[in-house]
Amino acid sequence: TDLENRKKEHAAEVSRLQDLINLAKEEHQRETSDLQRMLEETEESHREDFEKMLIVVEEQRSKQEALESKKESLQKEIKGLQLELQSSNKAHLKEAASLNDSLNKFQGELNSKENMIGSLQSQIKSTQEEHLVAIAKYEK
Repeated sequence: TDLENRKKEHAAEVSRLQDLINLAKEEHQRETSDLQRMLEETEESHREDFEKMLIVVEEQRSKQEALESKKESLQKEIKGLQLELQSSNKAHLKEAASLNDSLNKFQGELNSKENMIGSLQSQIKSTQEEHLVAIAKYEK
């Protein structure tokens, strides 16, 4: 009977230990399951974040390319406008030089004609004086 009691105690102890092992296994399985779920959620979150980051990077790359293209276009436009301005300035300088030459020519002609008018006025005055002298002589 002592042996039977010890056998019963041993069986009870084995049963208690098996229950503890089963509880520990269940707890371990719950923790493993929780950790696996957390890992999957974290991986999903990281995957979504990575996809969002890729989208943002691609959008920024597209914007950068558009800005580079716009910059090149504007640089070409600026260069064209600068060339047009230079050409226009050269044309205006030529026109101004031509007008200045014409003005100098006309000024020379005007001076020549003013000299001729002065000479003719002198001749007229001289002729009038001669006529007055002749008339005065004739009247005497």
